[in-house]
Amino acid sequence: MDVPPLFDRGVVRDDAGLREAFLRDHRALGTAGGHEHLDDWDLSRRPGVVLATFRFTEKQLRALGRRVESETSARCSPYALACGAAWAGIVHARGGGRGLEGAPAPDAHFGFVTGCKPRASPPVPANYFGNCLGLCRVQAKRGLAEVGSVFRGSRGWVRWVQEYASARAVTVAGSPKLGVYAAADFGGAWRKPRKVEIASVEGTGALALAESGRDGDGGIEVGLALPRVEMEAFRKFYVDLLASLG
Repeated sequence: MDVPPLFDRGVVRDDAGLREAFLRDHRALGTAGGHEHLDDWDLSRRPGVVLATFRFTEKQLRALGRRVESETSARCSPYALACGAAWAGIVHARGGGRGLEGAPAPDAHFGFVTGCKPRASPPVPANYFGNCLGLCRVQAKRGLAEVGSVFRGSRGWVRWVQEYASARAVTVAGSPKLGVYAAADFGGAWRKPRKVEIASVEGTGALALAESGRDGDGGIEVGLALPRVEMEAFRKFYVDLLASLG
């Protein structure tokens, strides 16, 4: 039986006073002119940006998962595998994380959102009609990764966005769970679209994730917007990775 959507915003509790903390930091950034730092995520200021889509089939993701598990004992979801491979490729395309003139390699940053409905206390009903998302981040320090839990440091989320923009963090737009190809199936002569793109990544440089549009075979598409030289380096990384998976 279909459950009707729930519109009561009161189910999302804010016992920690995050709303006031977010508003305070937004005002502080605006007063200090801090929004200029977000320009680091604006690819429109960099000439020669091109768009391309790279596809990981379900078979390739399983092979990648087996390799990761054999090397780290970690079992990763297809989402994590696709994001990890794309992030590694972008770091490689930017120069392999090498510092300038012998300087230490800079940290690599990755940010994404996650659903907080089941993680809230008390849990937010699944039929709540509205966003209930948290920010997560990963910071790689020369081979080490630091992962934050969904609500850890939440009072600093606004400041974190500014800091990650300055660090040229890789972020994620979209999700395979959204089912964009299935949602856009108009039936009849139109049927499903052959290609879906998230236009905002041309300005932000985020990874555009979607389920594979080819017959719903369980794969994941990764859309990228990179300067042409970086895109060619990423393409070679992608081809070499798939070749190594057999």
